[in-house]
Amino acid sequence: MIESIMSTKEDDEREDQAYHRAATNMRRARYLNWSLDESIIPKDNASPLFKFITLNEAGFLVAKEFFYCKISDIYEYYQRDGDSLGVYVNYIAAQMKTKEELEELQSFITKSSRYFKEPDLVINQITETITKNIEWTAKFYNKIVGTKLMML
Repeated sequence: MIESIMSTKEDDEREDQAYHRAATNMRRARYLNWSLDESIIPKDNASPLFKFITLNEAGFLVAKEFFYCKISDIYEYYQRDGDSLGVYVNYIAAQMKTKEELEELQSFITKSSRYFKEPDLVINQITETITKNIEWTAKFYNKIVGTKLMML
């Protein structure tokens, strides 16, 4: 009996956490959409908001999806200034740590090259950034995970 109550309580807690994460991600997506409306969020605050959202794993995934889906809107918002998109790409690249993520972003930039002033330069920059992240992660991952496990 107690086990079924505890199980139900744990299930409820998991559901609450899932709901909270979903609601938080919906808020993040809403802020990102608002960032393309200067009457809600000043244009000068749009890319810093994007950067802030990318700084944790869940926010990063929301921001990356937003960028992939809204690249044409972002491009138009900045009045077809291809340099502005480079800032967004750099924020995304700064959070990537795997070869698969690098290949994904390179492919996206290649497919979306019409939005970038110098797509080859952007690809070179993100390749350098993500490669450094991959190397850093390979060097320190076990130390970080080991420290976290010892703290538990």
